[in-house]
Amino acid sequence: MARPGLVVPAQNEGMSELIDPRPVFTRVMGSDGAGKSAWTRTSCDQLPDRSYDLDAVAGGVGDWDSAATRQRAAEFVDAQVDESIPKRLDFGMESAYCGRVGRDMLKRVIRAG
Repeated sequence: MARPGLVVPAQNEGMSELIDPRPVFTRVMGSDGAGKSAWTRTSCDQLPDRSYDLDAVAGGVGDWDSAATRQRAAEFVDAQVDESIPKRLDFGMESAYCGRVGRDMLKRVIRAG
């Protein structure tokens, strides 16, 4: 349930009903073991339909311990993001904010407006 005063669009409604019609980018960040995945699972109704958890994607592709699997998962999510940004679709990601990848994603979204 949303906090009073927090506007959460209905599933698939998009952002046209909000004062600021820019697409929503949701980033669930935290250190390893902080509870990001648990929070995401219990709060999925408040997240964009296009929400990505690299761990979950990698688990669907193969063995997370494999560098090749992690690379395939990252390529899949990057392709989804590359589609979302120019189409101005709402999307979200779960990740640790570490290294160049996390910072670069935020910069891409900010530049796109």
